[in-house]
Amino acid sequence: MTEPQAQLNIGATIKLVPPPGGEIYGHLDARDPISGAKKWEVRFPEPPLASILSTAGNLVFVPDSRGIIHAYNATTGAELWNHNDGLGHEGGIVSYMAGAKQYIAVVAGFGGMVTNSYGPTFGEPYKSMPRDEGVLVVYTLK
Repeated sequence: MTEPQAQLNIGATIKLVPPPGGEIYGHLDARDPISGAKKWEVRFPEPPLASILSTAGNLVFVPDSRGIIHAYNATTGAELWNHNDGLGHEGGIVSYMAGAKQYIAVVAGFGGMVTNSYGPTFGEPYKSMPRDEGVLVVYTLK
């Protein structure tokens, strides 16, 4: 054999398909921890793939697949702030303290087995989104 066996084989093919009778979309729900009742919901055009972060300061951060990081009021679901990081998110997000300041750090960069389906399924911006770049973006909270 002259070709190297250098490909991933997980024994599965990943293909995004809409649920029966519906469209593919993403959402974040906030629920009462005792009753399970839905308090609020935020919808996204596509499923976010990155981690979600909640803070003791009543904030919820959602880095979406299009590259926008959103900050919501954890009680009401009202969007308080957002910023475009330039690349889709599919990694982690953390909060840490240094000195007297709190920081939020998020990985931006798009490319992987699931994200390979985003271009054919959802079109732009995924068809032209770079797949070989990545950055760590750090914000401070006031």
